[in-house]
Amino acid sequence: LIAKSAFIGTGDAPKWEILYGAWDKDNLDTHQLSANVAASVMDKTQSFVLTADLPPEDSTVSGNATFRAWISETNAHIKILYSGTGAVPRRYTHRRW
Repeated sequence: LIAKSAFIGTGDAPKWEILYGAWDKDNLDTHQLSANVAASVMDKTQSFVLTADLPPEDSTVSGNATFRAWISETNAHIKILYSGTGAVPRRYTHRRW
């Protein structure tokens, strides 16, 4: 949220205040860039997705590629995490199996 208005007056003297969002980890939920490229020719399809979480969030870059031909499918996925401090980013501190 970039900005919102808050009513701070009374019914007789209405007044609004503009509240601005802050550019920090506490006020931003997501800041993401994503690109998707896909091709389909006859019974062969290919897709490539590149996603990046951008600062001030903990930075991550991930890629996903899928190749399909006839009855076979190959998929590759990679994710690189970077918190800027050398520590594990806060959202990846617990394991999910």
